[in-house]
Amino acid sequence: INLLDRHVKNGAGNRTALIWEGENGDTKFYTYNMLLAEVNRFANVLRSFGVKKGDCVAIYLPNLAEAFIAVLACFRIGAIYNTIFSGYSEKSLLDRLINFEPKVVVTADATERRGKVVRLKEKVDQVVSKVSSIEAVVVVNRLGSEVVMKDGRDYWWHELTNSASIVCEPEKLEANESGIVFYTSGTTGKPKGVVHSG
Repeated sequence: INLLDRHVKNGAGNRTALIWEGENGDTKFYTYNMLLAEVNRFANVLRSFGVKKGDCVAIYLPNLAEAFIAVLACFRIGAIYNTIFSGYSEKSLLDRLINFEPKVVVTADATERRGKVVRLKEKVDQVVSKVSSIEAVVVVNRLGSEVVMKDGRDYWWHELTNSASIVCEPEKLEANESGIVFYTSGTTGKPKGVVHSG
């Protein structure tokens, strides 16, 4: 509420809240009204998958506006999120997913990194069957790459959000409740999750 709703309530809804620019020059901008609507849409998408307060959502996205929207949507419904670096290998991705046990993974078809195409959805496909907690994979169509979409598990971000409501009542949370898990490697080389409050 402090990040978006209060600005809209105070009359700043038409002011620019977020400007995104991709490596290839693509740009997007969102006013506070627009950003609140998109956050509410994706929060409702997560709730439609049964994600509730305390459930885990893995965000395996490059630097996209959708990554920011997904983070704020998790905060809105009280879900705990972990952002996973899009340059990680399948092994590093799998280690974090097994440890984190997300209900939903948010990724993209692919992304450009330093002029090279990184196929994120393919990496997710190679590991998702080994993580029993995952019930849904939401895919942002970043580059229009051909990807395999498994019925009943894989869903396009734009298709889900287009039909979702722009109204989403936020979950009531205490200030010190868990919100984010950051992973760091210790002496064993295994990822260790550090929990932070929202």
